[in-house]
Amino acid sequence: MNGKMIKSSKKISNILIILGGLSLVYYALLLCFNYKISFSQFWLFIGIIFIISGILKRRNVEILKQFVGVRKIVKAIICLLIIMFIIIEIPILYYGNKNYIGDSDYIIVLGAGLQGKTMSRTLYQRVDKAWDYLRDHPETKIIVSGGKGPNEEISEAEAMEKYFLNKGIEGNRIIKEDKSKNTYENLLFSKEKLLKEEGKSLEEIKNLRIGVVTSNFHIFRARMLGNRVGMELKGMPAKVMTVLQLNFYVREALAVVKSMIFDR
Repeated sequence: MNGKMIKSSKKISNILIILGGLSLVYYALLLCFNYKISFSQFWLFIGIIFIISGILKRRNVEILKQFVGVRKIVKAIICLLIIMFIIIEIPILYYGNKNYIGDSDYIIVLGAGLQGKTMSRTLYQRVDKAWDYLRDHPETKIIVSGGKGPNEEISEAEAMEKYFLNKGIEGNRIIKEDKSKNTYENLLFSKEKLLKEEGKSLEEIKNLRIGVVTSNFHIFRARMLGNRVGMELKGMPAKVMTVLQLNFYVREALAVVKSMIFDR
């Protein structure tokens, strides 16, 4: 190996080790929250992979050295995954920053976890976003959507209902959907509540203006699944803590793929 190749190999090794270290630091940062952050283990895993890869690169250890064809296939797969990730992230980022502020007949607020009876920080951000909208649109009704998950003493819908009642929203403006366990069910069951509330068929409610309030990273998938169950939704993104955005935007790309395939 000549001097240029050695220098290039060391540079790549250093980059991999630095990326691994940053991933582990980010994982440690996510552990500092007093509640579990979903998908956080990914950063531990990827950090270890980066560091091991960097060390092997520095020592000039090629695991697939004797399998040139396999090595090319692995590199092609990695490149393809990176391209797919970028393509998926584009609409996630776009719709996460596109905020509907017009009039709505209904808004649907999607649940985001509880600790016992206490709403998670992410859920607080969603209901605060919805509350800001409801204050300026007194004719709009709200569907709070979310069932009761592990370590939750009440349903997410009930927690949200209590929040809005405490804020002075009249009970007849709140519709509670408390059976759903994921985003697809949120929207499917909310649609059923909407049809019952209106006393009309799906075709007859297509002219209704319906907003969906959820975290910014989640808007694209919520709209996609809304279309799948027959509702055209207007996105109302709630901001997420800056430190959590990287984690959730990466996670969401995988969730979009999962929803495209399985949520039907």
